[in-house]
Amino acid sequence: MKKNRVIAMCMVVVFVSFMGFLIEGVWMSITKGFFNNRNMHLPFLIGYGLGVVVIDLLWGKPQSPHFCGKEFPFKNKIINFILYFIAIFFTVSVAELIMGHTMEALCGFYWWNYTYLPLHFTRYTSLPTGLLFSSAISIFMGLGYETLIRLFEKRVNSIMKVFAI
Repeated sequence: MKKNRVIAMCMVVVFVSFMGFLIEGVWMSITKGFFNNRNMHLPFLIGYGLGVVVIDLLWGKPQSPHFCGKEFPFKNKIINFILYFIAIFFTVSVAELIMGHTMEALCGFYWWNYTYLPLHFTRYTSLPTGLLFSSAISIFMGLGYETLIRLFEKRVNSIMKVFAI
């Protein structure tokens, strides 16, 4: 992988981490009536940024889905998109379960709780949140991810390298 692409991917992690901070802040504002940064010192939730890179490595993009580099076996784009969406849904749900239970075990509190939502599977995941996250991720991976990487690749300089790290 070219060095500029790695720096560009790091910048996408930073960008998406900031977007995750905003998404969660808006969600908290709507559901709880206040904006909460979850005790972060900077406005970034790195799980969001790292998540899109992991999704790219595991599943690719909606227009060219794969599993760990092995192309999906179907030639039909609609079937491939549906399978991609389902894969993202399960990936997000498992990630939320792992993160939620890990934080509960290590810190002794519930970082979030979806039991008030209909169709919740546990306190950490639900059908509505899984569908919303999967939709947003699928749209972003299909339309924005590679575009952002190319944009950042063209502008790599020493300041960006420091900021990306």
